[in-house]
Amino acid sequence: MACSTRYKLPNESKSRSIERPVTDADVINDVRVASDDLRFAAAVAGFGQVLRSEPYLKDFGLAQVVDLASGAKGKDPFGHRAEFVQMVRLAQALPALPVLQQDGRGGPQ
Repeated sequence: MACSTRYKLPNESKSRSIERPVTDADVINDVRVASDDLRFAAAVAGFGQVLRSEPYLKDFGLAQVVDLASGAKGKDPFGHRAEFVQMVRLAQALPALPVLQQDGRGGPQ
């Protein structure tokens, strides 16, 4: 299995490709041993999935996002990670609303 991505630098018209094999050495069985950056990125991705009510999350909710992100703040010289944790805590305090159904064009159906 491989992970591949394409990107363009500013003011360039041609994209570049990066491909890297994913091996057993890349597997992390316990998220607590992952780097702060990976754990924080997982918390941000998880927050997006919670907001979308993704069915694959099972018992992962806003409380777990806060726990994961809080433990992965690491060096946060500009306070962006702390601000994210605060935003998720604010989201926890909001009343639950039904998921907005989108029509794929940026508006409600």
